[in-house]
Amino acid sequence: MGFKKKATVSAATLAILAGALLGGIKYLQNQSPRQIVKTEGKQPVAVEELSYFNGKEKIFGKIYKPADSLGRHPAVVFCHGLAVNGDFGDAFCREAAGMGYVAYTFDFRGGSEDSRSTGDMTRMSILTQKADLETVLHRLRGEKFVDGNRIYLIGHSQGGLVASEAATEKHNGIAGLILLAPAFNIPDDGRARYPRLSDIRDTTYFGICTLGRLYYSDIHNLNPYKWLKKFKGDVLILQGTADTAVPQAYSEQAAEKFKNSTLEILEGGDHNFTGAYRKQALSLIRDYLKGQLEKE
Repeated sequence: MGFKKKATVSAATLAILAGALLGGIKYLQNQSPRQIVKTEGKQPVAVEELSYFNGKEKIFGKIYKPADSLGRHPAVVFCHGLAVNGDFGDAFCREAAGMGYVAYTFDFRGGSEDSRSTGDMTRMSILTQKADLETVLHRLRGEKFVDGNRIYLIGHSQGGLVASEAATEKHNGIAGLILLAPAFNIPDDGRARYPRLSDIRDTTYFGICTLGRLYYSDIHNLNPYKWLKKFKGDVLILQGTADTAVPQAYSEQAAEKFKNSTLEILEGGDHNFTGAYRKQALSLIRDYLKGQLEKE
């Protein structure tokens, strides 16, 4: 009799603990940590941390919002390249927010050694980053300040490839796409390094980072151009002639595949659009985003 009573109490306790745990996770997912860090820009821009949780996995991000306006806004989501984090998108997000968009930049899980998100680089791939982006898109559409029907993606380098892969999925509902030196060459480079799946090593040292087997196995059969023609939104592609990471021909081929694309070649521009090329890129992006606002 005593044994049964003890078991009943234990089960009740476990139920309470489980409920508290699930409630805590739900709270973290719906009440992500936010803190205003700076307000500046052409019109006041509030920059806050807005991180999302998928179970125990954290995706660190920041939201840039027009500080003095209410209601829903079109949104821009920035996807960074390999071995950097979401801070690379800061200038682009400030530009968009200064125009009346809300902008979001985040760290891909395992996207760099400086990532503030969960995960490490040996467990990261193009497909895990696509999953991260889709999680972000789903969560942003639930925010009261985002117009879920007007979300635009900006992707740099590897982030450009990831953004393109996500945009061609109809269920993601992307309105437009801006690609900065998009690394459509990644699958070809991977196959050149490892012609057969069986050749892929557990870890590969690549520049300043170490990539895992998953990275190369996920791109082995990937055709980055296969679905581009399915995307019907406006696409802006920026490519520098002095880019040593992404050959210009890959951007030219992508521009031909998209239905509605504009390819801007920046003479002398480097892969990261530094200095004067950053200003030129921001000007072209400003024109694109202004054009999208005028359509609505």
